[in-house]
Amino acid sequence: MALALGIRYLTGRAVATDAVEYEAAEWPPHPARIVMALACAHFETDCDAAEADALRWLEEQGPPEMHAAEADARRVVTSFVPVNDDPIGKKGGQLQTPAGWMRTKQPRCFPSVRPHHDTVYAVWPDASPDGRMQALDSLCRRVTRVGHSSSLVQMWAAEEAEVVGDVWRPAEDGFERRMRVASRGLLEDLSVAFSNDERPSIGLWQGYRRAGERREEPCRSIWSEELLVFRLASLESRHARLGLISTLALTQRMRDAMLSAAERLGTVPEWMSGHAPGGDPSEQPHIACFPLAFVDHRHADGHVLGIAIATPRDISAADRRHAHRALAGVQELLLGSLERWRVSPEVADSPPHTLRSSAWTGGRLGASRWATITPVVFDRHPKSRDRAAYEEEAEGIVRRSCARVGLPEPRSVILTPVSAHLGAPASHEFPRMMRKDGTERRHRHAILTFDHPVRGPIAIGAGRYRGYGFCRPLSAEE
Repeated sequence: MALALGIRYLTGRAVATDAVEYEAAEWPPHPARIVMALACAHFETDCDAAEADALRWLEEQGPPEMHAAEADARRVVTSFVPVNDDPIGKKGGQLQTPAGWMRTKQPRCFPSVRPHHDTVYAVWPDASPDGRMQALDSLCRRVTRVGHSSSLVQMWAAEEAEVVGDVWRPAEDGFERRMRVASRGLLEDLSVAFSNDERPSIGLWQGYRRAGERREEPCRSIWSEELLVFRLASLESRHARLGLISTLALTQRMRDAMLSAAERLGTVPEWMSGHAPGGDPSEQPHIACFPLAFVDHRHADGHVLGIAIATPRDISAADRRHAHRALAGVQELLLGSLERWRVSPEVADSPPHTLRSSAWTGGRLGASRWATITPVVFDRHPKSRDRAAYEEEAEGIVRRSCARVGLPEPRSVILTPVSAHLGAPASHEFPRMMRKDGTERRHRHAILTFDHPVRGPIAIGAGRYRGYGFCRPLSAEE
């Protein structure tokens, strides 16, 4: 027995923002978005126990097949929308703009598509709802939208015979695109986020491939492409901005704050701390902190707009939720002489390009040419005295560094004292990392060229978990 849910877009238009590319529309609708719409219907009414049981059961059924026709993307128009006013010198207030209050406008866009057929189906071929169909059908009947509030839908429990549309099936490799899917604990996470007035987590990602098609997926690094992005803002500091040369201090303090928050939650797993249970350095991938700096623009000055937390690609959905909870407890950083800075999750619908994951991961297709914005720290000192042999040895060290983060060996490695990205400081301006014996490690900027596109985030070398050796794709012009 299969479970099929039908979603008809009543206006003939689907309005939902892609979770990674903020100016692109999401299509087909991701399974997690559909389950969240059902959860919304549950929370907005009487929170019936039978419905809650049905939703928890649905979370555990695994990724569904998606049956959806092709869709035409509509042109994206950026609007400037007033946000809630920030009070100055007083607490609370109304949304109007009386004297002493400020109103700013933020860019917003509402990407949408017009599907060739107005109905989409989510199908769980092996699911057996048993006595839960009545609760699921009741939830479906109360769903009014999937995505933006203008994306009005009718939803129902469908019969297998009526299911039509191109078939998208879950795939572990060779997938064409990725979609967010529900997993165990999603309903609880949504309830906690609602109670705490927080934005819910982005969900678990699953590869999908159209039936009958198989495409080669770009090679990926050891970290997930879904970076957890935080915006930086000065609180009590004489410095209006932080430069890239403050990377080590910034990432170390962010890591310490995150581990302290995780400890308050009761557990600091190995994939987060980077240490095995006995205290020795872990040999498994763990969380890394990266500086998101303003580069690649004619006015770029390399100042840091935010921090990205990269989680290991292969951790479970429960582990990823634990990371979200720990990071929710990090609100301020004390940076010594750089004083106090606020860190807050980036939740804007249209954030600056620098604060988008796709700017640092190469997007869905990846990129074949990358260059560092922070220098690569050599794992060991090159021993050669001859200049040419020294450079060859150093390039070999960098090649092996790529393999350590799951990447193929680059076709070419160019070591340079300056970054190929406009705005990034020269390597000699960055503080050196220290060994345990007190000696300094050497570092250089690098340009990497691979035979085939690879997907980031990419950070290589001995400082890869602390923001050194952090790369960004190079455009054709660069």
